[in-house]
Amino acid sequence: MSPLPLRKLVNAIADPSGDHAGASLPTTSNAVRAEPAFAPSRSTAAPNAIVRIRRIVPSSIAHRLRGMLLTIIGVMVMGFVIGGLARLAVPGPDPMPAWLTIAIGLAGSLGGGGIGWAIFGRSAYAINTVGFITAVLLVIAYRRFYQGRPLTGPEAMKFPERGIGLARFRERQAKAQHMLRQAQHAQAQSQVQDVTEEIRKLGELHEQGILTDEEFESKKRELLAKL
Repeated sequence: MSPLPLRKLVNAIADPSGDHAGASLPTTSNAVRAEPAFAPSRSTAAPNAIVRIRRIVPSSIAHRLRGMLLTIIGVMVMGFVIGGLARLAVPGPDPMPAWLTIAIGLAGSLGGGGIGWAIFGRSAYAINTVGFITAVLLVIAYRRFYQGRPLTGPEAMKFPERGIGLARFRERQAKAQHMLRQAQHAQAQSQVQDVTEEIRKLGELHEQGILTDEEFESKKRELLAKL
């Protein structure tokens, strides 16, 4: 629709009941576009997801999971301590891996603790004592029947010929010895170079007449004695 002339527009506004009452105000043919609705961005999507997760997983469940994790860690530490003490109670070297030490400690604590609870009741001292004794008996059984080692005498103090984790221990030991030999070789080479440099400097002083023949030979013997 084309816009009305300016005079007709003024008359229509001034006299609504006149001939121009039916005239409509100028409009445009293009419709006004509605602004798009707000769409959440990636920065707001993550907090919304966290809020939904918090609604799904109550705080009590998270508290229980945290308590369960701390309990598992505490049990493993207790097993390692009891297993380590049981290993120390039996004389002789034993390259037992850490996981086996924890397993022996846990088996002794749970099995022996159950026996102690069944015999002595809820006495913490009795339960812990029986659990430790059980762990020691497990170490003795491992050394006697699996490794085939005596528990007393000179043979008990020798390094075992078989055992769990023994091959890996020997590999680590061989690597450590190899690194030690390399370090010693590098140190010896450095010392030889230092002595050679000192002898060269003494030779220059001897050629200049600053050192006598006896002084030069004496200093040279002292340096060579360090090798």
